Amino acid sequence: MMKDQLWRMFSVHMALESIRGNTEIQDLNCLISLSFVEEFESILMRMYPSLKDGAGGLSLKELIRIFENFIAGLVSNVGTTLSVDEAKRSWKFLVTRVLKGGAPYAP
Repeated sequence: MMKDQLWRMFSVHMALESIRGNTEIQDLNCLISLSFVEEFESILMRMYPSLKDGAGGLSLKELIRIFENFIAGLVSNVGTTLSVDEAKRSWKFLVTRVLKGGAPYAP
């Protein structure tokens, strides 16, 4: 649990430093993000070859960025405006909708 809390604080700190205009941290954040995208692209290609061309008009890299940004929001809000259970349900919902699809909600 402590490692999770430290990771959350580190992530928030890195985001705040980027917002403040710290170019070294911005560059580091970009490298971390690129590494994340490349790693998950490789994993998803092995697990779901049908995602090679992406889905819903988005490339696989764009889909991964959506997941990355979504989880960043969850991580920064757990314990403040979001419970762990709510975060888990939200994550499961997003993953299921993207990977399995489904009917649109809006008419």
